[in-house]
Amino acid sequence: MIKLLAPRVRLSPLALLAAAACATGAGAAPARLADPGAENVRALTDALGHALGRARVELGAADLATATAIPVLPPPPGPYETRSLAEPVIFDLEIEGGTCRAVRRDTGEVVPLPGVRCRAAG
Repeated sequence: MIKLLAPRVRLSPLALLAAAACATGAGAAPARLADPGAENVRALTDALGHALGRARVELGAADLATATAIPVLPPPPGPYETRSLAEPVIFDLEIEGGTCRAVRRDTGEVVPLPGVRCRAAG
């Protein structure tokens, strides 16, 4: 039997607090779209499409007037595919200093949302 030993790492409480602040976006608050109208949604889909490297994205089922999380559907299967295992990408909306941004849930990537009007949720 082989036993692997991992070195112990100790972090001070201050280091843990700093890491948690970075992970949650200190100062940022959950947000929702201020206006779910076509122009604001177009600015949102343009920014999310740019972040995902796609010319066009389709949003998943969400009430854009109240949602703080926006699902982006995967591209449809190609002509020679019968099904896809791809899953939606979820973005959490945040506002900080009057600026709206989206945080990709699976990677933590922060995506600026120029032209998107949002407000604090709650």
